[in-house]
Amino acid sequence: MRHHADDRWFHQSRAFVELSLEFTLAIRDRLPRDDGFRPSFLGHILVELLLDAALIEDTPARLGQYYRAMDSLNSEAVARVVDRMCTSSAGMLALFIPRFSAERFLYDYTDDEKLLFRLNHVMHRVRLPHLPASFVEFLPPARQAVRGRRSELLAETA
Repeated sequence: MRHHADDRWFHQSRAFVELSLEFTLAIRDRLPRDDGFRPSFLGHILVELLLDAALIEDTPARLGQYYRAMDSLNSEAVARVVDRMCTSSAGMLALFIPRFSAERFLYDYTDDEKLLFRLNHVMHRVRLPHLPASFVEFLPPARQAVRGRRSELLAETA
C-alpha cells in the first residue's frame, strides 16, 4: 500500500508531469513516426530510470547494499508470504528474485550506452519497436533535466 501511495504522489507531482511531457515531445520528434504509444511510454519511464541513475550516482554504495540485501533473501519464503497476502499465486517469484539480483541491471542506468541496451529490452518486452543507436544522444540532456529537478521529484506534496 505504501508503494501505491508513493507512486500516486510521484506521478502526480508537477516535476514528473512536466518532465514526462517534455521527454515525450522530444522523443516523438526524434524517432520515426509510429502510431503507438512509444514516445509517451518512454517519456514516463525515462523520468523514473534517470532519477534512479541520479540517486545511484549520488550514493553508489547504497546500490551495493541494496543488492546484498536482495542476495540475502530467502526467495522461497518471500514467495510463500506473497502467496498468503495476494488473491492469486506469486507464480515464479521464488525463481525471479535471484535472477533479478544476479542481473544487476540497475548499475547500467548510469551509463548511456548500457541504459539504451536496457531500454531496448523493455521495448522488446512490451512489443514496441527498438530504439535506434542514435537515441543515446537524447540521454545526456535528459539526465541533466532530471538531475536539475531531483529535489522536486523526491518531495512528497500530498
